[in-house]
Amino acid sequence: MREKFKRFCDTANPDLLWLVIIFVLVGLLLAGFLLFGRSGNSGSVLPAWAQTEHVEPPDERLAVAQKENPDTVAWITIPGTNIDAPVQQYGDNDYYLRRDEKGNDDYHGCLYADYACRMDSSVKVSRNLIFYGHTFTDEDYVGGFEDLHKYRVFEFGQENPYIYVSLADEKLTYQIFSVWVCDANADTDCIQADPDDAAFQQILDKAIAGCAFDYGVDVTTDDHILTLSTCTADPNSRLLVVAKLIDGGGTDVKS
Repeated sequence: MREKFKRFCDTANPDLLWLVIIFVLVGLLLAGFLLFGRSGNSGSVLPAWAQTEHVEPPDERLAVAQKENPDTVAWITIPGTNIDAPVQQYGDNDYYLRRDEKGNDDYHGCLYADYACRMDSSVKVSRNLIFYGHTFTDEDYVGGFEDLHKYRVFEFGQENPYIYVSLADEKLTYQIFSVWVCDANADTDCIQADPDDAAFQQILDKAIAGCAFDYGVDVTTDDHILTLSTCTADPNSRLLVVAKLIDGGGTDVKS
């Protein structure tokens, strides 16, 4: 075998031989990248075309809830609270005001998304995803969004900063950056699903200015946000918990 290889080297075209060697070396390097490449804080060492984006699968309970009620569009989970439920959506914001998650008459209502929000896929989710839920301050009822009031304590928000929203194709992760009480009449601009840049900047400014806490989360008009709205003891005000999308979804807010 050595003699055959020696005769090949002696008779082969030197340029062709070097070309073969270069191809072999490149192949070995590429194989090393594919076998041992890994991602870290400094970024992935894999070539861009070899990298695949991680997509967090949605909560399995969403599909079950959608079979029971086709109006179910999402599942929301907030660690540290009892908020772990399906979210409904209809052609107006009154339908689920006094209906449960299955569409039956219920004074306590359920969690529901603003009718204007786009939630058909995570890639085209609205710029400002808006969910509503009741708080009954004069009853023992513990459903709805009553537990959002826990965020009035800064330490609770620090310990439980994330909100998870499952859509049909992906689970989205939001990080809270504002908890504030708005005027139910004067601050209706804060519940626009797909505002233009100027209106969106105003929403962000109000959320930051109205919040007494500093969560250390930067937010700009390039971001997507989640707004959770619930009642307070004052019928003319609403508690808003506002969070920034930090994982999942896309940036298509104009289509």
